[in-house]
Amino acid sequence: MSDSPEAPDRDADAIVAACRANITVIAESLNQCFDEEWALEVSETASFTEGAEANIPAEAGLVVTIDLSDETVVALVPASLPLPDWLSDPDESQSARLQTLAMEWSLNLLPKDAEAEASQAESVEDLRAAVNERAGEATIIPLNIEGNESSIAILYPCSKSSTPSSDGDDETTEDSETAPVENHDQSAEVEASSSDDPDPDDQAASDPDEQQSEPPKTPEQLAGELRAKRLRKLPVQVIVRLAEKKIDLRQLLALSPGSLIMFNKSCEDLLDLYVNNQRYCRGEAVKIGEKFGLKVDEVGIVEKRQQKVL
Repeated sequence: MSDSPEAPDRDADAIVAACRANITVIAESLNQCFDEEWALEVSETASFTEGAEANIPAEAGLVVTIDLSDETVVALVPASLPLPDWLSDPDESQSARLQTLAMEWSLNLLPKDAEAEASQAESVEDLRAAVNERAGEATIIPLNIEGNESSIAILYPCSKSSTPSSDGDDETTEDSETAPVENHDQSAEVEASSSDDPDPDDQAASDPDEQQSEPPKTPEQLAGELRAKRLRKLPVQVIVRLAEKKIDLRQLLALSPGSLIMFNKSCEDLLDLYVNNQRYCRGEAVKIGEKFGLKVDEVGIVEKRQQKVL
């Protein structure tokens, strides 16, 4: 019992360490999303119960949630930074920016031994109200912005959001709880009228189910899965290939500013994304702000993709 209160503090310290180590990348992701040039720095932490009013404004903004196995990291970005007006009603390209920000932060706000299950970014009308019921024991990690009075707040640990059941659901639950009692009485009557010997057909029907059950994983399999999870943290170089063709050496030597090379590929064709010189997926070129992006349309089978990368 004495060790349980210390676990959140250790976890929060790990989040603080990850923020300090990756603060440049965290700021770069934010700047790419909103076309800004902000510089971030990690400030002193505070408990949610004591520092909510000082560190979390009751205003509109962006909420980035990063779900772990049984808890959540929440990042609150106030609109007063300022954030662009499109945040409240983003189009498809702008939504892609926000989800890319959430994905990149899920890689850089967590320590190396933690792996996010899901990440999401969405705008809310009141940042403090959005986390008031989820962050009772959380630690606030402020990320101050140089030359700006506003700051980003990282909260951990927060509980996962859940939707309470309605009255109708409660009634259904009560009915389902009483149903097994009635079925139990009926089954008792059937058993009393039947013989004590088991039915061979029932045994034959149950045996295949037992044979199809998956055996427990061996220590070698578990170790392999652990290594695969660690490999997911490794950075990899991805290349989007526009087109390719063969040309004569004399044509290559004749290239000069203003020269045009035509490829036998339509502008509507999908582009290939390569990892380790292996085609991983295909997509179409899109514009994200002033940046080039790839909207993925076709992805291969998960097992084959992992084999190509790992």
